[in-house]
Formats: sequence, C-alpha cells, structure tokens
Amino acid sequence: MDDIATRPKPAKTKLSQWQRLALWLGIGTVLYGILMLYTKPDFLVMLSNQLWSCF
Repeated sequence: MDDIATRPKPAKTKLSQWQRLALWLGIGTVLYGILMLYTKPDFLVMLSNQLWSCF
C-alpha cells in the first residue's frame, strides 16, 4: 500500500524574474487579443451563431 508519508515531496520550482515577466506578458497579450476580438461586432455575431447552431 502506498502511504502518503512515504511519497517523495515534489520539488518546488521557482521561476526567475525574466520568466515571471515573460509569463505575465504572455497572459497580458492573450487577454488584449481577446478584448480586441470582442470589440468587433461581426465576430460576436458569428460566435453567437456558431454557439446557437450547436443546440
């Protein structure tokens, strides 16, 4: 039987400052891209039509 106390603990990886900055920049870029898509009414109509066609 596998006991929790005998399992090795996972190693904690700490991101360096540039990796953390790159991660936040990537997240910000994705969110900005989503915001830009939502400012286009044609995209919203197409998206709602595609979602509605699933039902």
